[in-house]
Amino acid sequence: MISIRKRVLSLANMILEFIVGIGLTVFITRFYSIEEAGQWFLFIAIFALASSLRDALVQAALIKGTAHADDSLNIAHLKTNGIILLTTELLMCGILLAFSLASSGEWSQLLLLYPIYSLPNAIMRWLIFYLRGKLTLAPILVANAINSSILFVGIVLIIQWNLSLQYVVVVLGISSFAAALHLLPFIPLRQMMVCVLSKEQFLLIKQVGFVAAAREATSAVSTRISLFITGSLLTLQHTALLGVSQRFAQVALLPNNSFQSILFPSLVQCVQNGNWEQARKQFHESISLLLSITIPLSIVGIALSPYVLTLLNGAAYQHAWVYLSIYVFIATCITPFGAAFGSAVTAWGKPQFAFGLVVVNSILTIVLSFVLIKFLGVFGAPLAMAIVELSGLACVAYLLKKVCGIHLQDTLQLIPHHYRQIILRLKQQLVLSLYPINRN
Repeated sequence: MISIRKRVLSLANMILEFIVGIGLTVFITRFYSIEEAGQWFLFIAIFALASSLRDALVQAALIKGTAHADDSLNIAHLKTNGIILLTTELLMCGILLAFSLASSGEWSQLLLLYPIYSLPNAIMRWLIFYLRGKLTLAPILVANAINSSILFVGIVLIIQWNLSLQYVVVVLGISSFAAALHLLPFIPLRQMMVCVLSKEQFLLIKQVGFVAAAREATSAVSTRISLFITGSLLTLQHTALLGVSQRFAQVALLPNNSFQSILFPSLVQCVQNGNWEQARKQFHESISLLLSITIPLSIVGIALSPYVLTLLNGAAYQHAWVYLSIYVFIATCITPFGAAFGSAVTAWGKPQFAFGLVVVNSILTIVLSFVLIKFLGVFGAPLAMAIVELSGLACVAYLLKKVCGIHLQDTLQLIPHHYRQIILRLKQQLVLSLYPINRN
């Protein structure tokens, strides 16, 4: 079972990552014009698409490959995975640099600085995946603290010297590089230098990495495509509103990302040990606990969103709360099942089911987004995603039952149990405070 300490550390890591993302969004929307903010969100959409493809290619294969009892096998997997990661990242950097040189758009000039941020970020993320797969979470927390601290100092200097948007990319690269330096001592670098490459890791990349990358790419395209459609059919101001709503919706994904980051390694360990029933139990308990936490918080967040957006980003962004509310609903009530479904079928050795579902959902989202944005404006973007995600939830329930023997109703039935446990503990604490036990 996953300990409370590991859940707390995982959540703390996600909170720091969220603070960085939201803080950066607030800074961009407050310090730069709404047109420049629109350019930034287009750049970040490109970065998110490329980095999610890169991460998906190596993450699952890295976790599965370094779960052996033999340390020498783990090191060989780690080295092979790292080489594949760097090769992939350099290839994507070359493609995006060529695109930026060929494009005439103002926002594409940011892509000329793309490698400054993406290369150190790739190394940092790879190290985090390895440590997270080992459920070694404390060093990740320190690395995230270093990253956020340096970024904060960089933003202060940008404000003080009134620097352009390009310097934000440079600061992000420096902060990621520093965090990666902190994590490097936690991997066996010397042993990696002398070990041979692992053929098994190549096979894992082929088996689960390519499928996960294709799944993540299509998912990221369908998620971010609304920004590009909005930018082409509407204006950069509309793009900024949509980008802010999508960024702030990440707060609803914070607990989900925290739970999912340690759910997959724990499922892999259970499945590799042949403990299928324990894996199902882990799935039900993790997702039901996640939902019991996020649903009440999301209701409060939706109610406060108009005031929060105005306070943090300015009156020009207040109307984004409508789009934000829909994204928060999706992130809270639907995304946890989809993410856990991908983890479960991958752990069960059937990643193609997650890939197939994501491809279908992504195609439907892209087509429906274009149609609805064209006729309804910006509101069509979150509406299209909500329609597709709700229909996809039924497919998730069916496939989880068929592939993994997991019944979603069992997960939902556990949610009241968590509330009862909380109430019971509060009653116990109240009784102890009113009638303390005499220890003499």
